[in-house]
Amino acid sequence: MFGLTIKDVRRLAFDVAESNKIDNRFNKERKMAGKTSFNSFKKRHPELSVRQPERTSLNRVRGFNRDNVNGFFDLLERIIDENNITPTKIFNVDESVFSTVQKKPQKVVALKGKKQIGAITSGERGVNTTAVCCASVAGQFVPPMIIFKRIRQNPELANGAPIGSIVTVSESGYINSQLFVEWIKHFINTVMPTPDNKVLLLLDGHTTHSKNLEALTLAKTNGVIMLQLPGHTTHPLQPLDVSFFKPLSSYYIQATENWLRSNPGRQNSCFPTTDQDGERNSLRTSNCHEIKQNVDGEKENKNDNSENILVQPSSSKPTVCVPSTSPGTSKNLFHVVSPEASLSPKVITPTISRKDINTFEDVDTIVIKKSLKCLRPIPKNTIKRKNAVQKAVVITSSPYKNDLESSAAKKNKKIDKTSRNNNKKEYSNDTEEEVIEFADDDDTDNDDSDNICALCNGNYYDKTGPKVDWIQCIRCKKWVHETCASNPDICDNCFN
Repeated sequence: MFGLTIKDVRRLAFDVAESNKIDNRFNKERKMAGKTSFNSFKKRHPELSVRQPERTSLNRVRGFNRDNVNGFFDLLERIIDENNITPTKIFNVDESVFSTVQKKPQKVVALKGKKQIGAITSGERGVNTTAVCCASVAGQFVPPMIIFKRIRQNPELANGAPIGSIVTVSESGYINSQLFVEWIKHFINTVMPTPDNKVLLLLDGHTTHSKNLEALTLAKTNGVIMLQLPGHTTHPLQPLDVSFFKPLSSYYIQATENWLRSNPGRQNSCFPTTDQDGERNSLRTSNCHEIKQNVDGEKENKNDNSENILVQPSSSKPTVCVPSTSPGTSKNLFHVVSPEASLSPKVITPTISRKDINTFEDVDTIVIKKSLKCLRPIPKNTIKRKNAVQKAVVITSSPYKNDLESSAAKKNKKIDKTSRNNNKKEYSNDTEEEVIEFADDDDTDNDDSDNICALCNGNYYDKTGPKVDWIQCIRCKKWVHETCASNPDICDNCFN
């Protein structure tokens, strides 16, 4: 998973040549071989090619190993043999997210040499919609569940959906534990398994699946065996990912682009002025990019042929190409000099013949391999992770279910303990004496009715504590406890 780029190979060739004291004509300033050397290397080794790697996370590298995969298939084989499960009873469920903005447009036909090719999309950022699909090994499909990103349900969302589908909404547009329980009920009503006629359901280890106690209990009661795939291995082991969602994504992009072509002007991101400004900027960018490539190419050619080209002094006069023949070669090499430099004789250093250069064949292969290991060692992962790799497990089994129940009970116990401690702190704060300062006028000293609730005839301290708020009736101007009154502005007596 740590491949070498073209520049890495060129640098490595220079390092190997220098470490083994092999004469070379590589660029000493940049410390790498030239592009011509790399192209020759590719021609000598036709089994090698330059490929575009696929992005792979470290978790997938750690999870997709021989032990995890073999353990999953051993467990799958044992479940099938013990329960006599046929291909029509093996199902796989998975969910995929579809955005209103297509992820990757289709390839188009364009002129060669054009740097930037664009395609219209429906916007910059799209809204996600989740599709939960399930199919058996025999090719039988369960009607899907479609989850829109909305707060309120709209019956029009089900227009055009397959017969028997569940069309629902969620605030994020993704599946959650409650919706997965709803899907399990939908699956049981469609497939109709029983404890005597069990079915096997393969699914990933998402928390809405593996940590959903209500869904696991419902599945086990109705004869559904839920087998969890090993962690971070769904890209090669999830059947729906490989054979269903990938072509579905392509068809979805085709349908989106066809709609955009047949409904021009209805997308928000298509404005003539914006397209014109973007076209001008892209033209400037492409022109600058081409100029930079030409300059870089000229610089690289100068650096690669630094031994054959004399340094040209800064002058505005035109240059002159002087032919010269280097010993050991039959071809003429042109040295670029200025008119002023051509007047004074310069000593031209002869180039090194390829026959005089030691080749890699003259050096011991074992020595080169040892130098390769020292120069470019294979990276090793030294980071220790606390979380173990998730392995395949039957999540409807009794041991897994008991562990999940015990962990949930511990979590609830911890939450209850924390809430009790908080209540104790609040109660201790509430029972503290509170000093109330009254005004020094005669009205507050003689009138104690302000400290009596007009509804319960209780004192200020008689309710939930000294911190309870009081409200004054706007009609009778009497004070009542906030907990006694049912209206925020008027007491119940005046309201009645």
